[in-house]
Amino acid sequence: MSSARMKRILIADTVILIVCLFGLYRSAHRGTLPMALRQTDSGVELAAAYGSLAPGARLLRIDGNDIRTRSDVEFYVDQYERGDEVALEFSSANEIVRLVVELPPAYSVRYLLVVILCGGLYVLIALIVITRQEENRAARVLHGLFMAIAVMYFLPWGPHGPAIRLLYFLAYAAVPWLFLYLTFLFPREKTTLRKLSLRLSAAVLLVLFVSMSIVYVRAVQENSLEMYRHYMQIFNIFRFIFSVILLVSAGNFIHSYRTAQTEPERRKLRWILLGILIGPTALIMLWTLPQIIFGHGLIAEEFVLLIAVSIPLTFAVSVIRYHILDIDLIFNRSLVYTGVLAVTLMIYALVVGGVAAVAGTVTVKISLLASAGAAVVIALLFQPLRSQIQHFVDRTFFRIQYNYRETHARFAEKLKTCLSGPAAGRCLLQQVSEILLPEHIELILLDDEKFRPVETGRSGRRWHAFYSAIHEQFREATGLLADSGSLEPGIRHKPVGLPGLREAGLAVICPLRTTGTVLGYLLLGIKKSGLPYFVEDADLLTTTTTETALAIDRLRLQEKWLLEHRAARKLEELNRAQSQFVSSVTHELKTPLTSIKMFAEMLRKGDEVSRQKRLEYLDIMEGEIERLTRLINTVLDFAQIERGTKRYHREPDELNAIVSDVLKTFQYQFKMGNFTVEKRISTQPLPVVADRDALIEALSNLIANAMKYSGDERLLEVSTLREGDMAVCSVADHGIGIAPEEQEAIFEPFYRSQEVTVQRAGGAGLGLSLVRHVAEAHAGSISVESVPGKGSRFVLRIPVAEEN
Repeated sequence: MSSARMKRILIADTVILIVCLFGLYRSAHRGTLPMALRQTDSGVELAAAYGSLAPGARLLRIDGNDIRTRSDVEFYVDQYERGDEVALEFSSANEIVRLVVELPPAYSVRYLLVVILCGGLYVLIALIVITRQEENRAARVLHGLFMAIAVMYFLPWGPHGPAIRLLYFLAYAAVPWLFLYLTFLFPREKTTLRKLSLRLSAAVLLVLFVSMSIVYVRAVQENSLEMYRHYMQIFNIFRFIFSVILLVSAGNFIHSYRTAQTEPERRKLRWILLGILIGPTALIMLWTLPQIIFGHGLIAEEFVLLIAVSIPLTFAVSVIRYHILDIDLIFNRSLVYTGVLAVTLMIYALVVGGVAAVAGTVTVKISLLASAGAAVVIALLFQPLRSQIQHFVDRTFFRIQYNYRETHARFAEKLKTCLSGPAAGRCLLQQVSEILLPEHIELILLDDEKFRPVETGRSGRRWHAFYSAIHEQFREATGLLADSGSLEPGIRHKPVGLPGLREAGLAVICPLRTTGTVLGYLLLGIKKSGLPYFVEDADLLTTTTTETALAIDRLRLQEKWLLEHRAARKLEELNRAQSQFVSSVTHELKTPLTSIKMFAEMLRKGDEVSRQKRLEYLDIMEGEIERLTRLINTVLDFAQIERGTKRYHREPDELNAIVSDVLKTFQYQFKMGNFTVEKRISTQPLPVVADRDALIEALSNLIANAMKYSGDERLLEVSTLREGDMAVCSVADHGIGIAPEEQEAIFEPFYRSQEVTVQRAGGAGLGLSLVRHVAEAHAGSISVESVPGKGSRFVLRIPVAEEN
């Protein structure tokens, strides 16, 4: 749209708004009679007492003019303004009563404020629509529709001149036609019957507009009540045609909804239908039709105006930004509870009317009983009625209850967080189960031609008997496989054709396939709603299963690479540990051998070495031989453990004695290392059934480690005690300690801490792994308590032997 054309539209809107405000000002000066009147067969009567006049007094004349209908009253009163005085004649109790009354304002300040608010809202939204969607023909039609409705708001019935009244008539004719035109443009253009419908409705409305305008102008100019009555007859026809076209337009929108091809179109139309449900329906049912039938609306006019505000809001949202708010929930609940309300009112009317017909004469008691009976019936029927209407609404309007783009985006993001194939499968199961609501769903993954069902709380194994047959027949298939009637007509698929599947409730099969390889199958039953799977459902299934297959394939490759990488890394670490082990063992063997060789050479000097020195040298050699023996035994035991050939020979023994013997063998090392040993041997016997040599070796390793890592404080604590059914030996030092993150790893073979002090101390890294193996072989355990810089305590637990 050109800027010049846009300017012309805005100028026209401004002129119309100025005229409307002037008309509203004139309406504010309209007067009305100060009493409530009603139309009866005999004429116009008082609806309530007024002064000395009782209800039912008939109005005969206004300023000498005969009155027969309420339209006659309006015709004459509209010639006056508020504050004017008029003469009235009533017939009451066969007497003529004459009154002179001052006319109060016809419209309250509240009513005028509601008109300004509602009319202004229509104008504002009309301007927003035309500026935001200026190239959209539907937006231009909607702009015209809202401006016409604004004119109807701003120009209520009143003492307007013919020009303003003709503008009102023109707006009244334009509203249903523009609304009908909009239904052929939005959300997509429809050409079927469009020209015929628009031309026919335009012709009818134009004839009514011209006829009504001519008759009204003549009635005003000639001050002719007869002409005014003709005008009202035409206007009532106009009202009827107005209502019919609005209903046809609503039906056209419903047809568009039923034939909509995409979910965005349906969401746009749900906003429109919500506005129709609330606005025009309320206008027709509560005001227009009651005006024709009863001569007055069922509720105050300002409330009708406020209800009708839903029209511009929902229409504008649909045209400009249809995806805000949860229209599905709003529209669903509105339809359901409107339907429930309508049916309950019908039930109430039928029950009360039926009781009245049977009783013949309606008394207060009968009326109360009928109302109570109707209330009981409604209370009993409310829940099943609501459920049935909910089911009907869901089947009619909510075939697709999700936004494809948003659903797919959420699934793709969630799939990225899956760390394994089964996790990706569970993600797919959860997505499809929550969105499509099948009665049953299963996912089977293939791993080396073996079926591995993905378990979730929502799925089971109802179709496990068909797994092999499905894979045998469809391992090369692509796309959807479905039973006849399970999919909406027009969706490409391959028939299942396996006997028994239909009876088992299996409706759709979706292979999870990558290039040339099928990774599994997604199996779905029929929908809980009983509806087929629609085009959007098929697209969602195809997309999600393809993405899941790619994710599973990627995760399997990652897992394979990680396993190979870990194996290579572990092999590298093992080679490095073995190299370090060989180096450490060589060093550990060389040290005692060097000492033995040195002292053996010194002993060869014979008489030059005193007896005392000779005994000292022999003790040293014996200690080094013990040390060498322990190291060799540790290596040999570890080799047996690695090969799985290590055997333990258990015999009854006593732990206190074993600990004492071990400490004796370390007397030389304690003396050479300047160690102080605090012994706390239990006074209570600790009988065990154990391999004595294995326990000695385990305890020797614990004591040797405590000495090796004691640092400057040469204090060891060795104690035994009984804890329940366990015999316990603990060895503690006050040395360098062990970091918390390494306290589990130290029991692994070849593990050596990277701490400088630990590396300097030497060792093969086998002792503690051997201790753990001995403890576990005796149904016991080994644990450590350590604080870096303060020392460590190792606790060995062995079951106490049974007394018998």
